[in-house]
Amino acid sequence: MEFGTDLGIGPNEIEKISPQITFITSNADIEAIALVSLEGYQIAFSALPQYQVDGDQFCGLASALLMT
Repeated sequence: MEFGTDLGIGPNEIEKISPQITFITSNADIEAIALVSLEGYQIAFSALPQYQVDGDQFCGLASALLMT
């Protein structure tokens, strides 16, 4: 199964979303951003280069917060 297909997101949509997430992180007062589905699936992730953040762990935290 290809990443995102269970959410109805294909490679073209992922290619469109990723640069936008990076742009938001780079040009706003945001240090990191995680885009996750209500079911907890990681869709996209971005953080400032000076931070060493594990994307899976960060998105996992975001998912957990949404489910509380």
